Amino acid sequence: MRNFLILISVLFLAACSEKSAEDVLPENLIPIPEFSTIMTDVQLMEATFNQKMFKEDEPLKLMAEFYTQIFAKHNISKEDFETSYHYYADRPEQMMEVYELVITELSKQEEGINSATNDAENTESPFQQLEQSGVTVD
Repeated sequence: MRNFLILISVLFLAACSEKSAEDVLPENLIPIPEFSTIMTDVQLMEATFNQKMFKEDEPLKLMAEFYTQIFAKHNISKEDFETSYHYYADRPEQMMEVYELVITELSKQEEGINSATNDAENTESPFQQLEQSGVTVD
């Protein structure tokens, strides 16, 4: 009986000390900051596709090409992306962190575009600048 209890205790401790499959990080897991940058590019690409009209088979071919370009830009494989995507999707808190970074980056890009647009609208043309300096332009 004593040996049986020792055996059960050893097995219990061994089971508790082993990491579960969920705790093991995949070898090719892309870290959250880098993955959020990739997902920003993915979101921009998908938004572009949602705004365009295509023939029936065009979007799938083009989207596959764009994904390939995104993977090449970030020096990752499709498998790296899929492994990381599924890993974070199974962990909502971590996926939320990814998307918070994506939203922050997209907001910065939008702000930059708005700022550039406002600067362009508020900038006087060369002709307006000449007229203000007293030179008449016909």
